[in-house]
Amino acid sequence: MSRPYVIRVAETVRRHVVLEDGVEARLDVLEVLPAEDMTALLEEELTRRGFASSGGVATRVEPGGAVVRVDVAARKIHVGIREAKDLEVTVERAVRTYEEQGVTDAHRATVRREGEIRLDEAREERRREVTAAIEQRVVDLRSELDDVVVKVTQEALRRRAGQLGEIQSIEEDAETGSLTIRVRV
Repeated sequence: MSRPYVIRVAETVRRHVVLEDGVEARLDVLEVLPAEDMTALLEEELTRRGFASSGGVATRVEPGGAVVRVDVAARKIHVGIREAKDLEVTVERAVRTYEEQGVTDAHRATVRREGEIRLDEAREERRREVTAAIEQRVVDLRSELDDVVVKVTQEALRRRAGQLGEIQSIEEDAETGSLTIRVRV
């Protein structure tokens, strides 16, 4: 009759993971002026709001690590998060056996597979958190970007009115965003 043995097997699984997710959308700006002028107005307004502009792309890093990029000429917005981190999971199991041979490669492989599964679960959970953070950031940005579009359109309308003739009066309603320009042609 054999004696049962309890063997403790511990394996640590380490992995460097890169989590990246993002959302793209279009920025609808009325082309009141020629495209180059509208692009310049949009770039100016984004710079006023804390974006750094370089090579036709305005970028701002948000709290929480989200990066907002606006391709000014193409009128495309990208909100994304890229995160690199080292994950580590240690799994310890007690294995019952009737053999005196100790821990086998099969025991280690079984525990290592469980560690891999836990690591994948941790990575997936973090990916969900990153996606939720992006979705929340997009919701928060929506009103700001709508305001950017309104400001750019209003400035473009002012300049266009000045091209058409002499501006007699400008009435703005900050609450509704309406703009009335009287022009003598």
